[in-house]
Amino acid sequence: MVLFLSDAQAAETRVPSHPELRAELLELRGVDQEIRNPDHIVVGNEMDVDARNTARLKEIIAKHSWPTFSMVGEDGATAAWLIAQHADQDPKFQRSVLAMMEKLLPEGEASSSNYAYLYDRTHSPQRYGTQGACVAPGKGEPREIENAEAVDERRASMSIRPQKLAEYIGFISKLCK
Repeated sequence: MVLFLSDAQAAETRVPSHPELRAELLELRGVDQEIRNPDHIVVGNEMDVDARNTARLKEIIAKHSWPTFSMVGEDGATAAWLIAQHADQDPKFQRSVLAMMEKLLPEGEASSSNYAYLYDRTHSPQRYGTQGACVAPGKGEPREIENAEAVDERRASMSIRPQKLAEYIGFISKLCK
């Protein structure tokens, strides 16, 4: 019997070539998320954690290049992206990560939706409608979007969930206090 796997299934079943790096990235992600947990007793602030995580990610990239799915698994690569996403104090670094990820998309070694989120984080107007703010209790709005009438098609092409911007705004609005 022959078994065929999709690219996504194959990526999920691959054993990462750098498991120790994957473990470290997952640990950094844990710190990143814990400091953002509203129930967390703060022992530092987000900017300090983000600066430390960014510095470590820069070291990792200098030694290994961008952590790909093959290197660190999908969860490890997503952890690296999250650190870059939160590196707002260093937009030049964020754009360099974006360029690295863009080159890996055709090879299936980076997440297209993560790329889209980082693109929107670093560009104005944004392209995929992933960035916005609460403007009133129960009401979120995206930042300006280029060619807004085609945003749902762009979201779909990058596997962003939900695909419809209106659904995403509805979800985000529920979080606005």
